[in-house]
Amino acid sequence: MNNLQTICTVKMHVNSLFSILKTLSGKELRNFDRFLRSPYFTEGKNIRSKLLYEYFCILKEFYPAFDRSELEKETLFKRLYPERKFSSVLLRRLDSDLGKLAIEFLNQEEFYQDTAARSINAVTALSRKMPEKFFYRQFYLSQQSIDIQKYDSNYYYNKQSLELIRNNYAYTKGEMLKKYDVNSEADNFIKYTLCRALEIYRNIENDKAILNTKINTEFFENILAFAESHKEVIAEDALIAMHYNEILLNIRKEDKYYYELKNLKGRIENKLNSNTLRNLYVTMVNYCVRKKNMGFTGFDTERFELDTEIMNNDIHSTGEYFDMNYFLSSVRNAVSLGKHAWSENFIKKYSLKLEPRHKTFAENYALGVLSYGKKEYGKSLEYLSRINIEYSARKQQVKDLMIVIYCETGSFENALNLIDTSKHSLKNDKQIPEERKKTFSKFLDFTGKYIRLKLEPDEFRINSLRQKIIASGHFVNREWLLKKTDELIVKQ
Repeated sequence: MNNLQTICTVKMHVNSLFSILKTLSGKELRNFDRFLRSPYFTEGKNIRSKLLYEYFCILKEFYPAFDRSELEKETLFKRLYPERKFSSVLLRRLDSDLGKLAIEFLNQEEFYQDTAARSINAVTALSRKMPEKFFYRQFYLSQQSIDIQKYDSNYYYNKQSLELIRNNYAYTKGEMLKKYDVNSEADNFIKYTLCRALEIYRNIENDKAILNTKINTEFFENILAFAESHKEVIAEDALIAMHYNEILLNIRKEDKYYYELKNLKGRIENKLNSNTLRNLYVTMVNYCVRKKNMGFTGFDTERFELDTEIMNNDIHSTGEYFDMNYFLSSVRNAVSLGKHAWSENFIKKYSLKLEPRHKTFAENYALGVLSYGKKEYGKSLEYLSRINIEYSARKQQVKDLMIVIYCETGSFENALNLIDTSKHSLKNDKQIPEERKKTFSKFLDFTGKYIRLKLEPDEFRINSLRQKIIASGHFVNREWLLKKTDELIVKQ
């Protein structure tokens, strides 16, 4: 390795060290402490194990922030080397070695949690070391370990891997007639390939709008064609059938696939791991949102039931924080159904799990939506007034709700003024994508026309406005605006 490569490697592990230490829980930090005291992992490093452990003990005093501004290099060095002159090179090397160990610790933690992988590795090791009796005892224990795991496509991969080891062992021991079972190995490999391909295709379809990029799906379409021509095979396996119906729901957008997924979910949800179950809910929630936006009734209730199940199963997030967009859309949907107590509990519990930089906006906006739903308009405006946000789309969401409240309270002049300023802001805004601008603009245009007809009623123009709103497709607050125009028609 040349000097440049050495410097880059050292810098990478220095950055890794503090990035990793910040993310460790209290329990993980204690486990890392034990890990560093194990000579099996630390012996033979560039800097003595004892010194590495002493350095870690100094650093953990700064847990959990590990603020680099508080970690004075000279002070750290002095505590480690009281008699030596400061050397940044030596300290960087110490950071680097401890960073490498932190990465190895995470690797060990991940491996320890994967019971199936550990079990398969044990069988692999015994296939090289132990006689038949001990090998097959571990093989059957590993089979049981895999079978009790909550599963996704890796369930089939693990079964195939285990059977491959068994078949190789049988071959080397001359036991092909007794123990060799290539059909089972091949069957699980095919199931894994099919299941994983369908999972990836499902993810592509779910994320297509977010990714906003063209993806070559020719291979996946061929997989789907195979599934179409082997429906009886698909139906035999509930997990593969679930992924198959997820894709058909996304592509064909027919209710029958939604209800088939609902049926499959009821049958196998207790067998699915959290990630697989979460992706199933994402697919179903997205469909409910799409149907509601198209004006179909009943899917807001379906969505609410799914949201409730997601919260009960505690599978709302893949990362450290609760997704803000899902948080807000869940509140809006629940409030529209009059589920005020549920919404209040939801906001109270999950606003604490929002990313700090989004928390003030999301919490106050959600409380504003809830207060609006309870017809506490003054309180709603108070929550909205607490929001100070730079991102234009979020700012426009706040303005839109304020316009709705002004209309509900008869403050039409305030509403028209805010509509006018919003139009000017949108026209010059460079942050908001054009498609998003169109949905905002539809609401502003139609609401302005509604207000003028509210002030100067005209039956023909009211009916014309209503038809235009219906024909315009989805936009923010469309259902509310249709309701308000219907009220004008009734009054006529």
